[in-house]
Order: sequence, then structure tokens, then C-alpha cells
Amino acid sequence: MALGIALLLIFILYLIDKHNQWRRAAKIGLGVLVFALLAAAGLYLWSRHVDNIEREQTELAQKQAEEQYKKEKQEDPYAAIAKPVTGVTITPDVDRQVVQGPDGKYYSFPKGRNQASIDAFFAKKFPHVRVLRDSDLTTEEFGGLKSGHLKKDEIATLLVDDGGWVKLRTAAGGVGWSRGDGFEVITEPK
Repeated sequence: MALGIALLLIFILYLIDKHNQWRRAAKIGLGVLVFALLAAAGLYLWSRHVDNIEREQTELAQKQAEEQYKKEKQEDPYAAIAKPVTGVTITPDVDRQVVQGPDGKYYSFPKGRNQASIDAFFAKKFPHVRVLRDSDLTTEEFGGLKSGHLKKDEIATLLVDDGGWVKLRTAAGGVGWSRGDGFEVITEPK
């Protein structure tokens, strides 16, 4: 293939030299180069424009999702039972019990609350996802070190969903980030 291209180029240069058309060939070559540069610049500017539109749409979708989340949080029947506990020291209250959630944070529930109600709260707050194809988990959202691997049809707990990337906790307890397009939310783990 390379030999054929070289022979064609040699033949074209031979014809230019034979008919003494170097000035005309230089003008045509310069015109093609300018056209190629303009086309490359146009493609670059178009891709930046498309990226800006996608970013604006993503920001708008995130804003709408936050508003929807705030609205659902106000309507959440379990919101009254649990409130996240902040701070380093956790001292259980006489009227409350402290439970560690799937995200590693501690949540405070009223004493006497049955385990099914607590599980229902965590299931609503942290839905489960089914893996659609084998996926690697990384330590950071946009790459980083590999922190785990999920096989197809495995079930994991969804901790964070920020659109393109999700943070998951595996059944073995590993936590990591992966692209969000390889998972589907399920109602109950099987």
C-alpha cells in the first residue's frame, strides 16, 4: 500500500517537473493546506460549541434533579425517622439508636424502630443496581486506581449518582466509582 502511494507521488512530481508547473502546484498545495486548516479549526470550534451545549443541559438536568430531590425529601415518609449524625463522636441518645448506613455514615433512628423500617429507609435512600456488563471500579470519579470489579448481573448499592458517573458499594463491601451507563436501578436485590 505504501509502495503504491510512493509511486503515485513520484509520478505526479515527474509530471509537474516535465511540464514546468511548480508555481501552479505550489499554489494548489497552499490552497489545500489553508482549506485543511480552516476545516480543522471549524471542527474544533464546533466540538467546543457542542460540549458547551451538553454542559449547559447537564447543569440544567442536575438543577432539576436537585429540586426534585428536595421536593421528594420534603414528602419522604421516612425523613422523620432518620437524620444523619454529624461529628466525630457518636453518643447514642436514650431515645435514639445509631445505625451505620451503606455509605459509611451513621444515622440516628428512634429507639424501638423495627429493622424492617430501617431497611426500608436505606433501600429508598440507597437503591440497588444491577450490573449490565462487567465493570471496573476506580478510587476517584474520573479515573484513578482500580478499587474493584463487578461482574455482569451482580447487585450493588448505589451511593451517589451524578449523571455520568456512579459511586457503588459492592456486596463484598468495596466502594468505588464507575460510568453510570453500565447499570440499571432495581427495586429489590435478589
